Amino acid sequence: NSNFLKLAPEADHFISNAVSFILQDEILFTYRDADLNAFSDCVKKIKGTGRFFHSGKQIMATLLEVGVDNDADLLEGLAKQVAGLSKELSFSSNPNETIILEINRMQELTMELRQNAVDKQRVLSAILKSREFEGEDYERLRIVIKDINSLIDHTNFNFERLEYLQNTFWFICSSS
Repeated sequence: NSNFLKLAPEADHFISNAVSFILQDEILFTYRDADLNAFSDCVKKIKGTGRFFHSGKQIMATLLEVGVDNDADLLEGLAKQVAGLSKELSFSSNPNETIILEINRMQELTMELRQNAVDKQRVLSAILKSREFEGEDYERLRIVIKDINSLIDHTNFNFERLEYLQNTFWFICSSS
């Protein structure tokens, strides 16, 4: 089981969707309650490679790979929002309550992304320990774990930046 995030239609929070994976006789079964971008992106990636996928393990590896890529895109979008908020705060001599509320919202989103990355890291670690995947698929999953570690590092940086913005906000408010 693993969680996959997608941006809510209002674009102010993420929706977490649990996905169950079952591998039986080289066939992958998934159970989910939502239509997720990772699955349609996975189909596009499979069709785009032109190679034949011989097992459910290959498809599962691709799904996890694409899921982490989608998480990276969500984090990149959030980082751009944080940068925009930083500029807004820099040019504000009298920041209002909406800025601190936005900082708090972005902290919550960053926490969700970090929790999701840690969840995928746990799942992939268990898969790699199981020795079910071998060869090229095993190496692909090892690279995905490295990508997840980079995501976790980037979420930590985002937290630090948001904490700095929060401290700046309070400093400006107390100086006014």
